[in-house]
Amino acid sequence: MFSEEQRKLFLIFVWGRSTVPYRDEDFATKFTIASLQTSGDVDKVLPKSYTCTFTLHLPAYSTKEIMYERLNYAITSCSSIDTDGRMN
Repeated sequence: MFSEEQRKLFLIFVWGRSTVPYRDEDFATKFTIASLQTSGDVDKVLPKSYTCTFTLHLPAYSTKEIMYERLNYAITSCSSIDTDGRMN
């Protein structure tokens, strides 16, 4: 399970914001998880996010543990939006 800090990093990764709106009606866009099609070893691929559409694209990882590891790496290491910046 993600810590409070990891949840904040997750929101930044998928939405570009560190908090959610207080009221449900203030959500302009609903969060979406989509399949990420890849070739090769899927367990080595990082998830991708699109902050403009509040979408997370996840590969079909072989285990939940690998999904957690890759997602945690992405949220803690990929601090730029839309690949404009750099990875830490």
